Amino acid sequence: MRLSRFFIDAPLSLGEHELPEAQAHYIGRVLRMAEGDALQVFDGSGMEFRGTLVEVGKKRVRVQLDESFAGQDESPLQIHLGQGLSRGERMDWAIQKATELGVGEITPI
Repeated sequence: MRLSRFFIDAPLSLGEHELPEAQAHYIGRVLRMAEGDALQVFDGSGMEFRGTLVEVGKKRVRVQLDESFAGQDESPLQIHLGQGLSRGERMDWAIQKATELGVGEITPI
C-alpha cells in the first residue's frame, strides 16, 4: 500500500490537526482517501509525522498524528532538468513539480 506524503505550511506536533483547504481538497476529491487511511505529513522543520485520517469532507480534513521521526535527507544526486517552454501556469506547474521531486537546476529550452 502506498503511503501518501504531504507538506503542511504550519507547525505540526503529535495530536489532531485540521489540514489547510488545498490539501483537504486534494486528499478528499483527487486522491479520494477515506477515514482511517494512513498518511505522512511534514512541515519543513526536519520532522515528519505519520498518522491517520479522522474526518474527510469536501473542504475539511482532520488527521490524527501518532508518530514523529526525523525527516528524509535530500538526495545526494544533482539533477539538472532541461524544460521546454510552456505557456503561463503550465510552466509554473512543471517547475513546482520538478522542485518537489528534488531537481537542483532547471534550464528553460
